[in-house]
Amino acid sequence: MSESHIAAGVSLMAVAERAGVSKSTASRVLRGMTGIKPEKAERVRAAARALGYAPNPLMQALLTGVRRQRPERRGNLAWVMPYDPAYFLRKGWNPRGLIEEGARRRAEELGFGLDRLRVDGRGLSAERLESMLRARQVGGVVLAPADKPKEPLAFPWAEFPVSQVGRPFHPPFTHHVILHYYHAMQLVIEKLDARGYRRIGFATAQLTDERMEHVPLTVFNARRARLPAARWLEPQIFESWTVAQMDEWLGRAKPDAVVAGLPEIYQLILRTGRRVPEDLGVATLSWRAATAECAGVRHPFRAMGAAAVDLVVAQIHRNERGVPEHAKAVMLEGDWVEGRTLSGR
Repeated sequence: MSESHIAAGVSLMAVAERAGVSKSTASRVLRGMTGIKPEKAERVRAAARALGYAPNPLMQALLTGVRRQRPERRGNLAWVMPYDPAYFLRKGWNPRGLIEEGARRRAEELGFGLDRLRVDGRGLSAERLESMLRARQVGGVVLAPADKPKEPLAFPWAEFPVSQVGRPFHPPFTHHVILHYYHAMQLVIEKLDARGYRRIGFATAQLTDERMEHVPLTVFNARRARLPAARWLEPQIFESWTVAQMDEWLGRAKPDAVVAGLPEIYQLILRTGRRVPEDLGVATLSWRAATAECAGVRHPFRAMGAAAVDLVVAQIHRNERGVPEHAKAVMLEGDWVEGRTLSGR
């Protein structure tokens, strides 16, 4: 039996007959393949919902394994970019490119193409964006992290299976993939504690704090509440940092180590004239190859892209689209990278 969509008491032919299409057309729609007229595809999906038709999970798993060995082109997914990709190339650090690389590799493993579509600053309406995606025969969408996450994206949420990389800042809330920020902050603090640092400070940017859902800040404050008052340091969260601000804070708080939300904070500490790690240790929540000497947590960017594709493809297999009643948050673990910014106390 080669058909992957079989429900107890409901045959694929029953779905096809109710929708007024051929069995092969119904099969292609329910497997997430593109190239079918939208109105015809909607009739098939409506018939499947009305009859209670759902994929057989065991057969689907079997055929997924076969497809990985002999990939067939099943349609297109879209990598929708609410940012300017050239900006990150100019900076020399392109995490979104790594996420996209992981998403593309995973899509190809599952037999899908991955189209790129940039939407930032173009003033596209949801209707226009839907038309563009339909023209590219897109069957599911992965939303990349936005450059300006506080600006809502006009998107045809009800029309496609969707997942996002990073925290959704605005409703509707879709399935999304994020770093396990709680564990990342715990890991950094454990490493600093193990080296004997006792006055640990936390410094980050406001937008970074929001992107991380205030979780590192929460972990820091929970730890601080259990310390004697002599070891209390107020967390420092600024909309924008200057060397003077950093110098003033370090001179006043006198930390012997700093957890930096981003490597830029490590670079700012160096610009105050302080020696790292001789004067204080530094570890970052977002390790980068460009500042590889700074110890910290490396984000699994490629794995995040792959997980986002998995979320979309799973929706296609289940004949789901639109905003879920209960969005899933897939949290991936980062890994520790040692660096010269910590002393062996």
